[in-house]
Amino acid sequence: MTKAQACSVLCEWPAADDIKTINCYDPISEIFDEVMGIDFVNATYPFKRDTIQQHLGRAPRKWLDLGCGSGLFVQRVASDGVHAVGIDASPGLLSRARKRVRDLAVTVDLIEGDMLSTEFPGQYDVVTMNFDVLNQVHSLQNRSHCREHWARIFGKVFAALGSGGVLHFDINTVRRLEHDWATPEVISKRDLLYLHFGLPLERSGTSVYRKTPMLIFKRKARGSECFRRFSTVVEHFAIPNEEVCEMLVSVGFLAPTVREAADIANTAHVFLRNREFFTARRP
Repeated sequence: MTKAQACSVLCEWPAADDIKTINCYDPISEIFDEVMGIDFVNATYPFKRDTIQQHLGRAPRKWLDLGCGSGLFVQRVASDGVHAVGIDASPGLLSRARKRVRDLAVTVDLIEGDMLSTEFPGQYDVVTMNFDVLNQVHSLQNRSHCREHWARIFGKVFAALGSGGVLHFDINTVRRLEHDWATPEVISKRDLLYLHFGLPLERSGTSVYRKTPMLIFKRKARGSECFRRFSTVVEHFAIPNEEVCEMLVSVGFLAPTVREAADIANTAHVFLRNREFFTARRP
């Protein structure tokens, strides 16, 4: 790609003001795993599995993964012999999840739907929300409902967990939205380039919001000068950790534990910057 071509493409950022397309992963579902999904799950799954089992006090039997995406995480759960259920709102990512579990001959119940309106079937030992999916669950049309949506999801999870069940999730922190996304972040791999750049930060009290256009370039063939372009826009909502903890306790969870990405052996990945991992147990 020439410098002129790169400049031309970079000027064509995906629209950041179309509510229908924000936080839609279908446009990048084909490339998601290669860019970020596999690396993130490989870096975090052992830590998450061990942390959850420590809080649960036994091996889990039934596990619900909300925002399961392409199924990378929930496939690992099923491969460990756990009855796994995944829910996601992206038809594109869910299609890849179905193919993944078929190819690997593991059993996962996959459901298309969003976390706010979809009923969570059955009772679970564990519920997870991975890869900052919670940051993306908020009202794009009326931000006054953002906290209400998080509280509603926590309440639904509490009701779906059996006695002693565990909720585990990771989120991008206020600091990540404020500082890390103020400058471009880049992932460069052979034949592939990913970059994103945060648009101006928005605030409402202690809440912060930031839209982030994502651009991905994938070489069409080894040695080719032609690239395929993928793009989407995400908007994240974040509140201080102590307010997240208060929200969890208010719906009935015991006081949660919060750990930083520094507790994970592989912390070099750009997406682990200023990320926190919450674990909350139902009495």
